[in-house]
Amino acid sequence: MIDFIQKIYKFSDPQLGSIEIMQHMDVLVYNNNFKECDLLLESVDINRLPIRMVLAFVTITQGIPDGILLNKQEFINRVRQLLIDKIGEERAKEVLGEIK
Repeated sequence: MIDFIQKIYKFSDPQLGSIEIMQHMDVLVYNNNFKECDLLLESVDINRLPIRMVLAFVTITQGIPDGILLNKQEFINRVRQLLIDKIGEERAKEVLGEIK
């Protein structure tokens, strides 16, 4: 897991980084490895990633029912605050839409 996190910090292209995140998380979810998904959400430093890559984590975890990922809501709260700090509360609400 640490290797994956270090790898995504090094991506210079946010689109390619987002694809990498989505593919990695998709494999974990497909294999029911929710514990590692949860650890990634807890461990990743969202301040070191472009917003697009942070939102890749949010997007891929939205299909996972509440209660399976223990760190999902805390992660979304961190993302929400990051967005508010960077683009303001109204724009953050637009970006996150219905995500609570």
